Amino acid sequence: SIGLDVQLGEGVVIHAGCVLGDGVRIGDGSVLYPNVTIYAGCELGRNAIIHAGAVIGADGFGFAPDKGQWVKIPQIGRVIVGDEVEIGASTTVDRGALDNTLIGDGCKIDNQIQIGHNCVIGKHCVIAACAAIAGSVTLADNVIVGGAAMIAGHVTIASGAVISGGSLVMKNITRPGQYTSVFPLEEHSHWLHNAAQIRHLSRLAERVSELEKILKKINLES
Repeated sequence: SIGLDVQLGEGVVIHAGCVLGDGVRIGDGSVLYPNVTIYAGCELGRNAIIHAGAVIGADGFGFAPDKGQWVKIPQIGRVIVGDEVEIGASTTVDRGALDNTLIGDGCKIDNQIQIGHNCVIGKHCVIAACAAIAGSVTLADNVIVGGAAMIAGHVTIASGAVISGGSLVMKNITRPGQYTSVFPLEEHSHWLHNAAQIRHLSRLAERVSELEKILKKINLES
């Protein structure tokens, strides 16, 4: 199904079951595999590869509370995808609420990934399978996001940062380097023991601080 005022560049290949909404633009040499959906007004650059079942431009998750109910906030932005971008099967990229959701040139995005509304993904980023990126996240150029990582809304991640698989990012990352927030794998009984100890770290830190004060006092008196 192809809507009104759709523009297809030279050599574009569209496989069976794809849906292109009104005003969609697709650059030269791009390939859409079966059952891809591109919502109205969204744009793909040159040589894009969009794998089966991907959805580009669905409404972002925007609701406001009103008297005990949730009222939908219209999502009137678009999704703009750069050149040489590959998007994996069943990945979803939501349209912006007001501004556009942007995917930079050369990005490689794996299967079953969620990219929320108003995200800005810089050039040549790599995002592995099952990562979840909440709304209004900014990835600078050349960021690598490991599989099943989660990035909270409105976070900014610096160019060259690497997020280990399964990590949860809750605050801005301002310098390049590798960042990890997951427990190493170990036997379940050991994991339970270590997890229980973490609950006491604050109290342990207080005890160490008190001991340091006592030792300092002893040293001054001796």
